[in-house]
Parts: sequence; C-alpha cells; structure tokens
Amino acid sequence: MASTLPRKEVQDVSRALDRLAEAPAGSDAAPAPFPFRRILVATDGSPASAHALAWARELGREPGVRVWLLHVVTPPFSAMADPTGAAFGLVAETMARNARDAGRALLDEGLRLLDAPRAEALQGFGEPASEIAKLAAEVKADLLIVGTHGRTAGQRLLLGSVADAVRNKARASVLLARTPPRSDPVLAAIDGSAPATRAAGVAAALAERWGAGLVLAHVESPGVARPDLRAGIDVAVRGRLTEVIATGDPAARVVAEADARHASLIVMGARGLGRVRSLVMGSVSTKVCHEARSSVLVVRGPLQ
Repeated sequence: MASTLPRKEVQDVSRALDRLAEAPAGSDAAPAPFPFRRILVATDGSPASAHALAWARELGREPGVRVWLLHVVTPPFSAMADPTGAAFGLVAETMARNARDAGRALLDEGLRLLDAPRAEALQGFGEPASEIAKLAAEVKADLLIVGTHGRTAGQRLLLGSVADAVRNKARASVLLARTPPRSDPVLAAIDGSAPATRAAGVAAALAERWGAGLVLAHVESPGVARPDLRAGIDVAVRGRLTEVIATGDPAARVVAEADARHASLIVMGARGLGRVRSLVMGSVSTKVCHEARSSVLVVRGPLQ
C-alpha cells in the first residue's frame, strides 16, 4: 500500500488545476445550477487516485458542495475467524492497526491536496467496492469519483475489479478519473433516451462552468430516428458547441471522437432506450469506460 501521493503526480495535478483556473471567464450570464452537491472521492495513494483527487478538488470549489475523502482499509486477517490461537490474532490485529494508521496519514495528505472548504475524511474497512458504495449511500453522495489506470490488459483487469464494481453497485453518478481535469472539450454521448438527455445537461453545465467546448456525439442505428441532440441543454455554453453524427460501433465511435477532439471528459447516461436497448447502452458504457483515454462520467438520476 502506498502511503503518500507520488511527488510527480502532485505536481502534475497542481499544474493541471492552474491551467483549468485560467479558462476564459465568458459572459456575465448567471451559470446553470451545479449538478452535484455531495461528492465522495476514494483514494488509495496511487497515481490514479491523484487524478480522482484533482477532479474532487475542482468540483469541490463550487459553493455549497460537500466533499468526503474515503480510504478503505482491507484487513489481511482480522475479519476472519482465528483458527490458530491468540498469537495469530494479535499479529493480525497489529497489521490491521498499522494499515488503519497508514490510511489515516493518507487521508490527512489528501485533505491538504483537496483544499476544499467543506471536506472531511472517512475510513472504511472491508472490500473496497462494497465499502465505497455503502458509505456513499450513508452520506447521500450524488457523485462518486474513483481513479482508473490506462488501457493495458492488466490495467483493464484492475478497472474491472474495483471501478466497474463501484459503477455497478452505486446508485449515484460515477466519475472514472483517468486524467486530471483540463479546460479541453467535454463530450456528451447522445442516444435520445432520458438518461442520455440528462447526461447532456450535466455535460453542458460543466462545460459552461469551465468555459470549455461541448461536443454532442450521436452514433446512428439503422431504423432509429435521429434525436434532438440539444434536448436537455438549457445553458449558453461559453465554448464552441459541436454536433457530431457518426455511424459504426457506438463505443468505438465515442472513444474515437473523444480522442480526436482531445476531450477532457466523456459524459454518458447510465441506461439507454427500453429493456433491450438498455442492455446495449450498458455494454456501450462499459466499453467506453474501459477503452477511453479521457475520464468518463456516468450520470444517474437524482437520488430519492
């Protein structure tokens, strides 16, 4: 377990945040309501979680937003029955206590990096994805942020074992942070469904906040009418607004468009149209989360 964030990652994150802060201010029109108010970000001290912290820091700057920084300790033995006597149990408890102490130091460092006006630390104990989802529900988080790695086979396996599990278990929206936030365009994947329309509204609100461009991307399907790409967007995006109509494999085309336009964030709805199409959209969302170079935000509806 890493106990501190790598110095290079901290420097990269700080430079990225400085560049984002220099984005153009745009018009004097009142901004759209910020889409998230209660954010939980998970950290394990890895370079990937440094990107998650950078996103939480950027989003946590908004007035009224609360941020919870979570570290989950996975105990080596103390959650198991002790079959070998008290000596074995004492060693396991010592190891677990040391892990908790290291996690507490990691949280203290993370809070300093977040520098959010309403941030606090949480420590979980158990299987990471289940603890992240459980504690997110307890604090009523409407956004979870977790770090992910690159696109090698081993890194995709890591993504599937933790970030995918969080995305499937959580009721809140989930941001998979693969890079730090940038002032580059935000890409929204549009399919005409209510969740995709909601996601487009979130993407527009974020792009408007950052003075970034907004790309509305739709991949056509045979026999399906083309949707109104601008439905759900009720803010004046300060950057350039671009509509893209493509054909082919939906996930591959979304990833390709994000790469071509150097998108900082891909925003998608959690489900598609109807019972059959929702399965298709689910597979598209999963493929995009695994294959994209950009960070990916999967938007769910408001918590009840």
